Amino acid sequence: MASSKPISFFSERLGKQISGAYSLSGRMMIVTSADGRQKNAPLGGTNPEMLARLTLVELETAKSE
Repeated sequence: MASSKPISFFSERLGKQISGAYSLSGRMMIVTSADGRQKNAPLGGTNPEMLARLTLVELETAKSE
């Protein structure tokens, strides 16, 4: 598996800074939030960084529920 790539951005939807990392393994992506929660996502034809951002927002939203 490739090394993880850090990602940090401001989510206007959530109104806060979100950080984490993602790594690619074949056609799958593993996204890890700053607090260690993980989620796998198939890459398909999606830009990896954009998919990582969307997945991190999903992880943050699930944390709040």
